[in-house]
Amino acid sequence: MTAVYALKHLGRLASGDRVLIHAAAGGVGLAAIQVARQAGAEIFATAGNPEKRAFLESLGVRHVMDSRSLAFADEVMALTGGRGMDVVLNSLAGDAMLKSLDVMAPYGRFLELGKRDLYENRRVGLWPFRKGVSYLPVDLAGLVHARPAQFNALWREVMQDVAAGVWQPLPHQVFPIDEAVNAFRDMAQGKHIGKLVLSMRDASAALIAPASEAPVSFSAEGTYLITGGLGGLGLQVARWMVEQGARHLVLIGRRDASDHARRVLDSLEQAGAQVVVVRADVSSPSQMARVLAEMDRDLRPLRGVIHAAGVIDDGLLLQQDWDRFTSVMAPKLEGAWILHTLTLDRRLDFFVLFSSMSAVVGSFGQGSYAAANAFLDGLAAYRRAQGLSGLSINWGPWAEVGMAAADGAMSERMRLMGVRTIAPQAGLRVLERILPQRVARIGVMPIDWREFPSGATAPSLLADLVREGAHDHSADGRGDEGRQFREALFAAAAEEQQSML
Repeated sequence: MTAVYALKHLGRLASGDRVLIHAAAGGVGLAAIQVARQAGAEIFATAGNPEKRAFLESLGVRHVMDSRSLAFADEVMALTGGRGMDVVLNSLAGDAMLKSLDVMAPYGRFLELGKRDLYENRRVGLWPFRKGVSYLPVDLAGLVHARPAQFNALWREVMQDVAAGVWQPLPHQVFPIDEAVNAFRDMAQGKHIGKLVLSMRDASAALIAPASEAPVSFSAEGTYLITGGLGGLGLQVARWMVEQGARHLVLIGRRDASDHARRVLDSLEQAGAQVVVVRADVSSPSQMARVLAEMDRDLRPLRGVIHAAGVIDDGLLLQQDWDRFTSVMAPKLEGAWILHTLTLDRRLDFFVLFSSMSAVVGSFGQGSYAAANAFLDGLAAYRRAQGLSGLSINWGPWAEVGMAAADGAMSERMRLMGVRTIAPQAGLRVLERILPQRVARIGVMPIDWREFPSGATAPSLLADLVREGAHDHSADGRGDEGRQFREALFAAAAEEQQSML
């Protein structure tokens, strides 16, 4: 389409015209040779290395020159007796582009495929245009938006000619998708002839590493609000945020700071952070409205919220009453909704809700707690649907800090289910990894699936994982199939191991 649009539609290439095709061994260049031949034009071509020039000569192109030398201009003028080119299909930049303008014949058409000189706003004198030369940028992508009807007509024209055999397939080299890096490297080095194709036929074996997330950093010019900020987990998060650049924090708690909390707060102040501690009930609309009003008056703009407040009151459903239920729901559910409504008019970098895996897999005796956290998961999804920031993290139990650490019975129940605790530093590394991700919900829980309850007590969501863990294992912890695969994996060549995995 590019070659047809450039040479036929813009360049009006006609029989007997002389056309110079730069980079003629590439995909567009080889297509342009076909279009020029059909038009009956005399072809002059350049290519970047001897192999490519030899390939063009094997196609019957008589005049082939080096695109990496400016000598092509003198050669063109010598071969044409000083007249020059009627049409130039240019993809060269800088001095090579200017030299290409110099070889234009009177009333010639200069077709610009390259973008570099255009985007760099290169200055070109008017002297080459005294002979009625036309300068025509070729922007097929722009045609889609500016003139869609013209683009559609061009598409139909080219596809009909492809189907009729007017245009022949271009030479191409196929790379499986898991070698995409090598394909792009070859393209960048200009090694290929024709087109490079990425094949998805082996997509199941593809392992393409995602781009690494930019490291999390917090603005020194913004304020960050942490509810439950005086608890063990809230203080860990506050310390981590200061380490990552935060300089203005507001920590909300229902009680005064403990001796341990005051020591942590002192260390944060010594690290250069301004930490404001506010005693307030996050489930009270009036108290939270007052807190945000005071923040707006005295502090930097609010940039992010971490809602880590919560209480537990375990008991079988038959033992629960409405007061116990609402005491658990209030800080999670009402607190989150109040923060949501009070910050709707603010541009927040993040709105993070500390939920629990109890909302995913259930937890004996924690029906109220599971329900409260399930609301957080729904709120994060709702905010995302509204175009707002929102992330709910279904945490497993944390070691040393958090509710599980304070509740020995709860920790023991989790251990019997195969659930392990999250070390604080490991949890913060996970938080750093997932905070930039644009999803509404992520679960984080270390677990040994072989110890997780199977049968009727297993959540259907996790049934497949539970069945995997329940398989017979040999004494060394691996079944025959697993052991055989492990041996084969270590015996394989390094370049085969990723696809095997």
